[in-house]
Amino acid sequence: MKKILLLTLITISLNTMAQNVMSPELLWKLGRVTALGISKDEKNIVYKVDTPSVEENKSDSKFYTIPVNGGIATEVKDTKILLKDKNISPDGKYIIYNEEVKIDKVHGKDFYPELEKSNVQVYNGLDYRHWDKWNEGKFNHVFYKENKENSVGVDILKDETFDSPQKPFGGDEDYIWSPDSKSILYVCKKKSGTAYATSTNTNIYEYNLATGKNSK
Repeated sequence: MKKILLLTLITISLNTMAQNVMSPELLWKLGRVTALGISKDEKNIVYKVDTPSVEENKSDSKFYTIPVNGGIATEVKDTKILLKDKNISPDGKYIIYNEEVKIDKVHGKDFYPELEKSNVQVYNGLDYRHWDKWNEGKFNHVFYKENKENSVGVDILKDETFDSPQKPFGGDEDYIWSPDSKSILYVCKKKSGTAYATSTNTNIYEYNLATGKNSK
């Protein structure tokens, strides 16, 4: 009798497991949680939940707060008033941001401006294509400027053929201010060509505002 009961329990357990096997459809139903930071009053964690929709081919985003000591999550509509802007320096004088800049010559018109309609691309090594994106001689660079209207930005990677934020998915999480507002810390893979294509290693670098120098 005990053996029959045991076999029955095992069969039920296996059937239950079979009904809960992870599938692409089930995975899409799971919300993707992204931590956004601690609130200005340091009492709550602010986070985002993205819920994908296969039918609409997009994600629905909602924002929540939850006490740092635990408790019930509360949906919020605007997170800007809750969070400090990490891209503004701690002393409030500067702001950092990123832009894509053109450095390398790749297209035919880069070499022959009169051939504006040419569709030629010239490469001498690897790193000519990253997944579905061609290397067009453009690189993500970090800039900083005074935190006021009409201020001019400074490219901390001027003329360097490296990306920060990292491609293809890097964002402003790849750079941040030092606590004393005197330097910018950023993530970068300072390699080019074949060396870039065969490595996934990145390093943290520091840009000193006073000297204008980068160091590892």
